[in-house]
Amino acid sequence: MADASFSAPTGPRTPTDGQAMGEALIPSIEASQNLDREDRRMPLSIQEISDRFEIQDLIVAYCYAVDDRDFDALDEVFTPDAVIDYSEMVGVKGGPAEIKKFLVEGLAPISAFQHAVSTTQYRINGDHAETRTVCNNPMVAAGPDGVEQTFFFGLWYIHEFVRTPKGWRMSKLYERKCYNHNLPDWVKDRTS
Repeated sequence: MADASFSAPTGPRTPTDGQAMGEALIPSIEASQNLDREDRRMPLSIQEISDRFEIQDLIVAYCYAVDDRDFDALDEVFTPDAVIDYSEMVGVKGGPAEIKKFLVEGLAPISAFQHAVSTTQYRINGDHAETRTVCNNPMVAAGPDGVEQTFFFGLWYIHEFVRTPKGWRMSKLYERKCYNHNLPDWVKDRTS
């Protein structure tokens, strides 16, 4: 599992909570208002900005590949030896080939879904990076009576990335559960 500093927040946030991620986070607005200009963190370099955009593009590419059921597109997102760990959400962990097979079968009864991601935290160190990203995942599926029901999952994506000759790729994905709402019984059975 990824570094504990990417664990789910507990209790009220304080301006120093971001310090657990080291220099990768810009100080909070409240903290920066109390600093002289020369004490503030230096602006990001062009390389740091590029790395963040490339990593964000990979997170989004993962979401669209799943939402579009274009599971072969995941080959351009993950390294061949990546570990994809859905065990906390649905009890499955494996490499890209196993996960693609699981997604085909596991998402078959779901008629619609979206993976909406936001508020990514970054820690980039040379050719390695870690992120934590919020994901809100509404889904629609018909119940035993044929009536469609909408339900929701809230989770954090904990990613590890490595820079390869083809650019950044995900080497690890861990899904950390936050909440769910309105789950049909058959989904509860799969996600407990």
